[in-house]
Amino acid sequence: MKKVIIGAVAVVLAAAGIFYFTTSKSDKTFNSTINPAFGEYISSYTAGVISSGSPIRIALSQDVVDSVEVGTETTVKLFELNPSVKGTTVWLDRRTVEFRPTTRLTSGQIYEINFQLARLIEVPKALTSFEYTVQLIPQNFEVTVDNI
Repeated sequence: MKKVIIGAVAVVLAAAGIFYFTTSKSDKTFNSTINPAFGEYISSYTAGVISSGSPIRIALSQDVVDSVEVGTETTVKLFELNPSVKGTTVWLDRRTVEFRPTTRLTSGQIYEINFQLARLIEVPKALTSFEYTVQLIPQNFEVTVDNI
């Protein structure tokens, strides 16, 4: 009788483990397609695999701020990152805006970036928010010390 109970518990634990690992949050898939209509408004952006110290930049296709605002922090919240990251947003030139995280981003993490394009220029409703993902380079190394 004990063997049957132990076997049943082992089967239940194995099923629970399989369920947990197949539905875990880390297996989340991200939408990697971007609406080509954004090309009319955004000429380039930070994408792909980046380092943990990299800022996130978006270059627009047209001037959106006065030259007086170049080099200054924006008053409008343009970037939202998930997982949430605190930082500042600065105009590099009249078309390029940069998000600078206050701390280094987490190594190996995938960040969802939501850029509020409609807060800068008038765009069709479908293009109000430019959403994409970046992944950070996983930092790992191995040190081996051999006897001399």
